[in-house]
Parts: sequence; structure tokens; C-alpha cells
Amino acid sequence: MTDRNPWMPDAETALSPLPDATLLGNVLTVGARLVSGGLLPAEVVEERPGAYALCLVSREGTAVRVLHAGDSLEVGRAPAGEGANWQIADPWMSARHFEISVPADGRAGLKAIAAKNGLFVNDRTAGDGTALRRGDVIRAGTSSFLLL
Repeated sequence: MTDRNPWMPDAETALSPLPDATLLGNVLTVGARLVSGGLLPAEVVEERPGAYALCLVSREGTAVRVLHAGDSLEVGRAPAGEGANWQIADPWMSARHFEISVPADGRAGLKAIAAKNGLFVNDRTAGDGTALRRGDVIRAGTSSFLLL
């Protein structure tokens, strides 16, 4: 029996290229800077139930979206109003790649919408109903996100 290489695409999926290691190594460092620099709302820093920040870490800089219980955020290449609430300029990301939702119980979850080039949480394949925790790194296309 041969092991399948998780980085090689199968017949149905074309995985995006991996971001370089220096960028991935900076994801947690950027998260720590956001917290220590006072750039996140108090409810996220204090880890209050149902309050999260999704942080995009890229070569162009960092962007943050805050989610509270009852919120959902769709991420992809499509402009707001055409599907995605948060448009990301990543050619390897689908127009409507994934959605993060925080229901009334305050537990964040991830749903793949049209993640043709893969969706990963902490470098493991993710799909519908993937539970998220603070500190998880989500990779879609060549973009990396940190959930705080």
C-alpha cells in the first residue's frame, strides 16, 4: 500500500501552492503583535465567549474582521454583494471559498463553500462543520488566516 502525498492534487482537486515558510512562521507573531499593540477589541483579547477576530496575514499586511455570536463571514475572491463578505485578492481562492459562523452558543465553525483549491485548518484538510478554536490557522488558496 502506498501513502498518498497530501500535497499532490487528486483527479478532482487542484491544491494551491503552499505559502513560503517565512510567511507561515510569521502568522503567530503577527497575532501576538495585534494583541499586544491594542489593535483588537477587548472582548477578543479577553477571549470572551462568542467574540473572535479573523486575521488575514499576507505580504501586503494584516487585515482583521471581528465576529460575535450570531455573525457569519463569507470569504473569497468575489466582491461584497456578489457572494463574499470579505474579498481577498488571491488567485488560488474561489469566488466563495469558505464561511466562518459563530452561532448563539458562541462556538466558531468553518464551512467550505466552493473550496476547489483546498481548505485547511492547522494544515489538515477541513470541510463542512469543522469546529474552530482560538489560535487555529486557516489556509485557503495561498492566504493564511489566524483565528483569535
